[in-house]
Amino acid sequence: MTLNKEIEVKFEVSDPEETKKNIIFLGGVGSGEFFQRTIRLDTPNDDLMKRGVFLRTRKENEDTITVKVKNKEDKEFYERDEYEIKIEDADKAATMMKILGFSKERILEKYREEFKLEKRNVKVVLDRLPFGNYMEIEGKTGADIEEIITELGLSGYKKIVGTYWDLLREKEGPNMKDAIF
Repeated sequence: MTLNKEIEVKFEVSDPEETKKNIIFLGGVGSGEFFQRTIRLDTPNDDLMKRGVFLRTRKENEDTITVKVKNKEDKEFYERDEYEIKIEDADKAATMMKILGFSKERILEKYREEFKLEKRNVKVVLDRLPFGNYMEIEGKTGADIEEIITELGLSGYKKIVGTYWDLLREKEGPNMKDAIF
């Protein structure tokens, strides 16, 4: 199991291809686009969400189960502790979690391309979701992230300090539907 401290910020992207060129210009090395399917699980009363805890299974190249814990309120960055393990089958793991009482399920699908900026301890991702295109900048420190924001010319743009689930809830309200292609 790995424990990571996740510090990130998102931006809405109007031109993904131009954004990709800018990331590559900064030295970003891309992974190639891949598909992710996330199943978010909670109790019927959203007990985990109320505590700032996020439980998910994710199906992609390597399936995982993850617990994220919000540890800090910050207007500049979204920060949380992340506990993650690789699993054999994300769908079976989700079924097991439902049997244990985490029966409320939300599904979010996206196409993602990750870019490593090795010498900067920063990862930049481009995500294509059913409700829009976004860039996520994740780093070890806020200063690392701010440096990339400045170099990409995003200093004046609105930061999104939250999750895709938060964005979906803003767009659709509390009875949001799954975000699937």
